Amino acid sequence: MKRNSKERAPSTPAEERVSRNRRVWVLRGSSGARPLKREGAFAPGGKRKACGETGVSLQAESREINFSLDFLLIECLISLMEKWYDGEKNVSTEGTLMSLFLQRINNQLDTKNDTVFRVLLYSLENYPYIPDEMAAEVLRRSRGSEAKRSAVLNYMPKVTLGDQSIQQLLSCLAHSEKYTRFIDQVEVEKLFEYREQFDPYVAAEDWEFYEQVKNTENEEEMFMLYAGLLQELSVQFTSNKYIQAKRVMDQLVDYGWVTGPEVIGAIEESAASPYMNYNGLLNIYALRYFKEDRYISTLVDLLRSEEDLVLEEAAASLNYFQTDHLADQIYPFCFNEDFIYPISLLGEIKTDYALFLLKKLFGEIEDLEARELVVEGICLHFAEQGFEEVETFMEQGEFSGLVDMDELAYAYFKVINRDHPDLMLWKNEVEEREAFFQQELSPGPFVKEVKVGRNDPCPCGSGKKYKKCCGA
Repeated sequence: MKRNSKERAPSTPAEERVSRNRRVWVLRGSSGARPLKREGAFAPGGKRKACGETGVSLQAESREINFSLDFLLIECLISLMEKWYDGEKNVSTEGTLMSLFLQRINNQLDTKNDTVFRVLLYSLENYPYIPDEMAAEVLRRSRGSEAKRSAVLNYMPKVTLGDQSIQQLLSCLAHSEKYTRFIDQVEVEKLFEYREQFDPYVAAEDWEFYEQVKNTENEEEMFMLYAGLLQELSVQFTSNKYIQAKRVMDQLVDYGWVTGPEVIGAIEESAASPYMNYNGLLNIYALRYFKEDRYISTLVDLLRSEEDLVLEEAAASLNYFQTDHLADQIYPFCFNEDFIYPISLLGEIKTDYALFLLKKLFGEIEDLEARELVVEGICLHFAEQGFEEVETFMEQGEFSGLVDMDELAYAYFKVINRDHPDLMLWKNEVEEREAFFQQELSPGPFVKEVKVGRNDPCPCGSGKKYKKCCGA
């Protein structure tokens, strides 16, 4: 089962009652989880509205039955069309439809242009609904050149890898062990399915942990394993233990041993403390699997946090919603002083409505860094609709440096197949900076540092005087 494409069904009333006292202490302490009010189709005793419900009784007189059935057919067709449209808005988590955004990216993956390839991957990095065949193609392309390999190692989409992408990952591992970082994106069950191939790249102690997770099918034992990892993290944080705790949380969600209201309760309890504890962080992570609109506000509120891990986990989980309702919730936060996460999140919602809000925000916001983030979000949609805002911003020629606008604009214009008089200028700027960074990273003979005068040209290559650039 691909957890990145998994959506938990809404909890039943029974699931909302915390009756498993033996594990409540792990989730929320002694207070238990607070049941949320249930409304509509999922309220106790409520009626789920069927496709085509028209209000016309199907038990009416026989002369009315045909009319009612015709109405039913029309409603069903409308519902199917809405579901198809939602495939674009909500990106069909089952992978049967590919969104227009993904189509635009997929059509360009065979590019020989390293800059365009790098920006395409950057746009996909946090997008959770990438088909496995597309992830496999990204990995395959990474073996084409050093530049593409570097791009994939930096911006490989954070999705669960399936059979096709696992095969490509194993081929990449044969070329470079740098790809071992992506083993964390393979489910435990799949690791054992390919154990012989993965064995050289996975440490013995990690295999022991995976064995424990795989063979624990008892709820209480799984919670004890989770509690043990929480205890270890509280003593000393390590990224490996944190990832292990996430894997255990995945299993708890898969088995249905954790519900949405319980997750909310754990987050609220931890948020009430001066600092979010690791149980709270892991429940923020888990909320991505319960994609109901009622949970969005909890995650959005966490964007006010001053803790980096809280912000990272909240943003990562919010990305899984990919709905217009989320875009509406985030939009007001984009005007706050701390605008980086909200604007970046809005840019990562790949719907037409989110793009509309970005275009609207472009006309309403004045801070230069904020405007750069807005234009970045517009560019990374790679949609023709954003052309006017991108062109306007680039022609103004005033940049803060928060975003590499030369690289973004160049890739955007190339993907939408638009010409611009500065296209080659942007390309040359990108290539010169890339060459400079590569030279800086390469070991070389010791060279005595040359002192730069304040009125000398800045050595970074900006063309400005040193005192008005890096020496400011």
